[in-house]
Amino acid sequence: MGDVDGASDVIARWHESGAPNAPDESWVLRLEDSVEFQGPRGYWSWTLDRLTMYDEQGMRVPRVEIAAAHAALGNDDEAFTYLFEALERGEPALLTLRSDPVWDDLRDDPRYRRVAEEARALRFAPARRPGQGSGPGR
Repeated sequence: MGDVDGASDVIARWHESGAPNAPDESWVLRLEDSVEFQGPRGYWSWTLDRLTMYDEQGMRVPRVEIAAAHAALGNDDEAFTYLFEALERGEPALLTLRSDPVWDDLRDDPRYRRVAEEARALRFAPARRPGQGSGPGR
């Protein structure tokens, strides 16, 4: 799924830049090892680990990004949990649902249609406040 070697190179350059929140050398080495031994699955596992760490540290992590990592790893239920949270937050990245191939394996699931319809409605709706999406239990 995608060019994981290219993504790894970009992340290594990000580390070298010393930019805020750039991964440290140990994270870059973990990524390189993960990609070498697991290919795309290794990239997405690394991504999910990193996003989870940030989330646990209280950083604001887009739910769409966590959902994408879960979707790429085949964790459909978890992906939908985070997509519904993204709807609650009104995350603009939901607009990638129609075009990003990471969502391809979810498209036949009825929950996908529901998320996609609500995401499309977000595009044309006035600014939403958190808590206005439907979520899985609404």
